[in-house]
Amino acid sequence: MINLNNGSVEEFYKDEAKMMVLDILKEYVKAHPNEVRRLDIINSILEANKLDRTSADIKGKVKNLL
Repeated sequence: MINLNNGSVEEFYKDEAKMMVLDILKEYVKAHPNEVRRLDIINSILEANKLDRTSADIKGKVKNLL
């Protein structure tokens, strides 16, 4: 089990840090298709941490409010 601490950074919305980390992992998967073992681990993490919404959803809502 992996448990990450946000450190001293305050989140602007619920799960902001988690969404950001998952987005970074998704980008890594796209950029490194030949990293078989790492992709196995990352894909397993992504599968186990599905969220109801994405950071893109949040950005869209904020943009609409402005």
